[in-house]
Parts: sequence; C-alpha cells; structure tokens
Amino acid sequence: MKIIEVNAEHQYSVVIGCEWSSTLLAEIKGRTRIAVIISSAYSPDLTTLRSSDAELHIFTVPDGEDAKNSSTLISLWSWLGAAGFTRSDLIVGIGGGAITDLAGFAAQPGFEVLIG
Repeated sequence: MKIIEVNAEHQYSVVIGCEWSSTLLAEIKGRTRIAVIISSAYSPDLTTLRSSDAELHIFTVPDGEDAKNSSTLISLWSWLGAAGFTRSDLIVGIGGGAITDLAGFAAQPGFEVLIG
C-alpha cells in the first residue's frame, strides 16, 4: 500500500494498492456522507461501507476513458449537490485511472477524496 499526500489548495490523501474496504473504514469515521464513484463495468462489494453510519451514495459512471468528459463531471457535481455534499464529506474513487482521475476532478471544488 502506498499513500500519497497531496498538498494543493486542499490537502488530501491518495491511497494506492490497498485492501480499500478496510482502509476506507478509518476515513469514514465522523463523516455524514460518502460518495463512491465506480465504473459501469465494476461492481465492488460495498457491504463494509453499508454498515457505516454515514449516508452512502453510489455513482456509476461510464467505463474507462469514456468517464473522463465534462458532461460526466457536471452530472457528478449535480448528483453531489443534490445529495447535499459539503467539504466535510468524502468522495471515493474505486477502480482504474479514469475513475480515480474523475474522482479527483470532482473533488476539486473542495471535497476530500480517497482513491483506491
């Protein structure tokens, strides 16, 4: 497992190569909402996350590079806004590079992101 601390306008961690469900449990504590972004071709076991007290929102986006476009990003921001996400909530991208890129872009307005 590798953790990269990103110090940009907002500080966040990128976690790579981990058992994401157990790693994520520590990040969920104290959160009101969690957005999990996954591709339409991937269906991870989210049982562990569903046992959390936080509201769990699953956002399925097109697979691969098809997810990386402005209309998908705008839709994602609209979903997050409609669900009431704030800067204290968590965005999680689970999957390959396109999904993790999209999760990072979605978090730019000030959300915290964890990518697995």
